[in-house]
Amino acid sequence: MSEPQAGSPTPQAAASCARGSAWRSVAVLLTATALFAALQIGHNWHLFSQPIHEDGDPATVSLLVLKAKRFELFHGHCSRLGFYHPGPGLVYTLAGAEALFYDWWGIVPAPHNAHMLGQLLLSAALIGVALTVVIQNTRGPLVGAAAGLVFLIYFAREGHLASHWFAYVFFMVYLAFQVSAASVANGRAGHLGWLALTGGLAVHSHVSFVAFVVPISAYAVVRLWAKGGYRVRDLSAEERSAWALFAVVVGVFVLPIALHTALHYPGEIGRYLHYSRRPATGGVPAGAVGTFLVRTLTNDAVLGWRLALGVFAGALAAVVSFRGSQRSFARQLGAVALLSSAAMAYYAARGVDDLEQTYIGIFFGSVLLLGLALIGMRVAAVFDRGAVWRGTALVIGAGLAAWATLTGTFKNHYAGAPALPAIAEAIGADPRWEGGPPAVTTDTRCWGQVAGLLLELERRGKHAWVVDRVWDVVLTDQFRLAGRPVSVLWQIDATPQAETPTGVRRDLEVSRDVAFRELNTRAALGAPLALGSWGRPPGAKPEAGWAAIGGLTYLLAASKNASVLLDLEPGHPSEVRLTIRARGVAPTKTGDGQRVGVVVNGRPVGEVVFPFGRMDERELVFSGDVLGSGEPVRLEFLFPDAGGYRSRRGPGPAELYSIELHGLTLAPKP
Repeated sequence: MSEPQAGSPTPQAAASCARGSAWRSVAVLLTATALFAALQIGHNWHLFSQPIHEDGDPATVSLLVLKAKRFELFHGHCSRLGFYHPGPGLVYTLAGAEALFYDWWGIVPAPHNAHMLGQLLLSAALIGVALTVVIQNTRGPLVGAAAGLVFLIYFAREGHLASHWFAYVFFMVYLAFQVSAASVANGRAGHLGWLALTGGLAVHSHVSFVAFVVPISAYAVVRLWAKGGYRVRDLSAEERSAWALFAVVVGVFVLPIALHTALHYPGEIGRYLHYSRRPATGGVPAGAVGTFLVRTLTNDAVLGWRLALGVFAGALAAVVSFRGSQRSFARQLGAVALLSSAAMAYYAARGVDDLEQTYIGIFFGSVLLLGLALIGMRVAAVFDRGAVWRGTALVIGAGLAAWATLTGTFKNHYAGAPALPAIAEAIGADPRWEGGPPAVTTDTRCWGQVAGLLLELERRGKHAWVVDRVWDVVLTDQFRLAGRPVSVLWQIDATPQAETPTGVRRDLEVSRDVAFRELNTRAALGAPLALGSWGRPPGAKPEAGWAAIGGLTYLLAASKNASVLLDLEPGHPSEVRLTIRARGVAPTKTGDGQRVGVVVNGRPVGEVVFPFGRMDERELVFSGDVLGSGEPVRLEFLFPDAGGYRSRRGPGPAELYSIELHGLTLAPKP
């Protein structure tokens, strides 16, 4: 057995050094995280005393949090394009925060306070990861502290830490991912775990990150492999452990996506592919793409192009003037930033449906922050030459840090909708729940308050029925009637306070200029029944089987069978005539038209046929006893000739189209 060469460390000494380095890294991570957490908590102390009841987007996420707490969630939050983002990573983080801070410890007064506190700590942890990786690669505490100071000043001026909107959380996730990727590309196999964690969290957060995370991760991994001479057998035990951790973390993030796809095949992946194949509307001009990139890069700064070019020039000068190991890492940071920019240009040209919606690309501002950090790190490296210079740098840095801490925008002013709990209490105490849930309808401008109300009801164990399926993605499809018995039909409607819908039975309460009212559901025999229009007017309430297209004045059948509920006046005649006005929208193989079977309260009463492409009326006469007494009437339509068509109105699987239902009238037979 050969002896160690003179001057070379023994295996025991090398292991001890590695353990010491690991502990120092943990100390740096905890310190950086604690400092940014303390900064945010200090500015948001109200989270521990002022209850915040969410509405709008936060409420839709909190509805998912409830599913995550039951371990039923395998997809992310909703997109305005009609699908869910790939994974539930961020939502499970909020679920954990609610369980820890609200359910178990009780240190916050409401569940959403726990969510806000959890996102605050998550942002601090991601910043801590980025700074730890920087310090490990630059091997200079002063240089790493300069990066932290740049981060602090940037967030103080831009206010990203003063909001728990997911768009700003994406910024933190992608910032940490880019730094981790640069470190792996610089040859640090020990940071493969950070690469997998931040990359996986990014992909879970938004489907667009696939176009960023996959190529940049591939670049980093290939660079790392190249540094090892493309050899696998010669990997050290530490490197093998790092690769194993990388594989495990990636697997954890892939698992819920795979489960959701298997359980709901083709799931969200099918919807992504459908969206990607949407008809082209013409090429996006390069100038429009460039403007979008600059606006998102600079957070719509007044200086715009000048700021972007100035930071680029400064960062380039920093990269070429760094020395030693710092230069190598700076180069990789620059390379990752360029790859991010290329991916962003592709995304803007091919994936963004409206370039005016710059919030989509808020995360791209992290590239500008990396450029500013490179400049700050290079300036710090100039001062890292002696005690006097370092002391001067520390004094200047401490002054800037104090200024940013005291004057920066770190307080989250979101107050939620304080009136919602009282409204939910009043609705939840209604004895009619014994006969079935209320039918909830809304003006499209009021959906945010409705989301908050549904959430408050859910937290009280009350599961409402949202009539219109157009809200299935935003509010989740758990609010369908789904076979629940209904012996009493009652309706809660949301509308702007200044407007009064027809058929108001009683006013409930107002929340942020949205009035909740109970509407009359009773329809008279002999009068045409209102259809469509989000199910809001008195008349037919769509139950199941209709297309999720809101605002129509008719119903479009999208299944082999569809049904509506009717609240009719008591006292039915001996015979009833049902008049149906409709037109066939799908041709049949025989060309004889769409057959429509009619079932009333479970009893078949006849079949009619509607020609393709032409409006027509058909009548059926049946005994009035079929309508029953005292309970809503369930009117079901069967469509044996329904044809499969893929919807052109949004991403999703094919639907079975048959007829457009334009009119229903139930009247006594003369």
